[in-house]
Amino acid sequence: MNAKPYPYPISLSLVGIDAAHDMGYTVDRRTGSDEYLFEFFDSPITLLDSQDRRQYSGGVFILYAPGQRQYFRADGPLTHTWLQLSGAGVAECIERYRIPVNQAVETPHPDFLASLLREALQHQARKHRHWEDSVTEVCRAIFRRLSRALFQTDLVEISPYQRHMLATMQGVRAHVYKDLQRRWTVEDMAAVASMSPQRFAVAYRSCFGAGPIDDLIDVRLRHTEMLLRHLPITVVEAAQHFGFNTGSNFHVLFRERMGRSPRKSAQARAFPAISGSSEDLWENTRAAKKVDLLYIRPAGHWSFDQDGPAVEDDLGKHSPAALFHGVTKEKGRLGGGALYFDGTGHAVIAETVIDTSGSYTVSAWLRHDKQGRMTAISIGNLHHGAFYLQYISQEGGFKFAVTVSERDPLAIFVASSAPSHDGEWRHVTGVHDAENCEIRLYIDGVLDGRTPYHTPWRADRATYLGGCEVMDTIRDRWTGAMDDLRVYDRVLSTSEIETLYHGGDEELSRDRREE
Repeated sequence: MNAKPYPYPISLSLVGIDAAHDMGYTVDRRTGSDEYLFEFFDSPITLLDSQDRRQYSGGVFILYAPGQRQYFRADGPLTHTWLQLSGAGVAECIERYRIPVNQAVETPHPDFLASLLREALQHQARKHRHWEDSVTEVCRAIFRRLSRALFQTDLVEISPYQRHMLATMQGVRAHVYKDLQRRWTVEDMAAVASMSPQRFAVAYRSCFGAGPIDDLIDVRLRHTEMLLRHLPITVVEAAQHFGFNTGSNFHVLFRERMGRSPRKSAQARAFPAISGSSEDLWENTRAAKKVDLLYIRPAGHWSFDQDGPAVEDDLGKHSPAALFHGVTKEKGRLGGGALYFDGTGHAVIAETVIDTSGSYTVSAWLRHDKQGRMTAISIGNLHHGAFYLQYISQEGGFKFAVTVSERDPLAIFVASSAPSHDGEWRHVTGVHDAENCEIRLYIDGVLDGRTPYHTPWRADRATYLGGCEVMDTIRDRWTGAMDDLRVYDRVLSTSEIETLYHGGDEELSRDRREE
């Protein structure tokens, strides 16, 4: 008896693996083709999708639908992998695995793509019994693996040992970042992890893509730039505050890694530098204390003010966020940029940006453009979040929720006492106070509620913006905007949260004039 054919078949008509072309190579098919075309570009490319034409440095894919205009131009030597496919199974996979169509998506290189395509080509060449089903299964595997790369980040499919090692390295990194003035050595950092220096250095580079000292220098430079932009101190004083001993070495490193001179950053502030006792300035002025709170002490700070689509931690402590379909930049609450979510997409920071088993504070300017159930920020595991910063109109409005354990999604929460209006910016802060066993919610710098919480647990997944991961699925997508996201690995006091609400360069400048 003959076996039934695959219910949703997929056929491959053309394939290119690591195809190479010269700079300037251009494809412009105004009416597209009769089939779907998947393209992944490893190298700089100008690409047209359904929204606009943009330049990418590489690491971007697009799935063109039949009849969609296909345009791209190589901005350097081009390397790309592509496949042209058709059949009812394509649309079924797009819906099932939520693959963006006619939308450019930046993503790390899909290492699985070339090997799976070679397997499909082997099935086509041998034409063994039911080879068409084998090709369909390989194509489905490509879509499935691509979906995991998009929505589950790189913490999926790693061994327990790798997960433990990543958590250890993240813990050391956070410990070092809390004391940037210290003259750290690799031996010092390795001792924190109870590892040999050689083994520690290899593990650190494997986790973060840079050696421990290089990574530390990059973060110190970012922090020094924040001082230069926001405090009236000299370049030498700012450099010395973060452990740079010689001015000449600092200037070379700053130009090499930041792409500009330190004086350029200093010229951007609204007041001139003053020489003298920098320690007195740092310890005793209101402006310095605000700079410390706003720009130096966060465990992560996303102002969303970078040019173009980039979303980077201003302090350089975390990976850039990956933006998916439905997430763009717009003018923010504070005059710079903000992330806009249209309710269909989200953004992902690949690592867990804070230890949710300890005390922490998360705050952001949020705007919802509709009523309903939406999550702005969340961190958790594969099954549910450790915390959610949400807006749920049916439950009173803004809400800070935590779950009772890594296996139990039961939520303990505190909700705002009054609803907010669509299109209205609000400053929302959630606090987990591990010492006093409670969570608190602040709206516009004012305490709005608190409730006991006794069972915190440590999340091990990515950080989601504009949605949350529940049972391997992204849910409760945000419709609205987010600006000035900050996370702290400690409890902020009411007065500090009020400073976050009022803080900014205008207030810093006023404080400096008054002093």
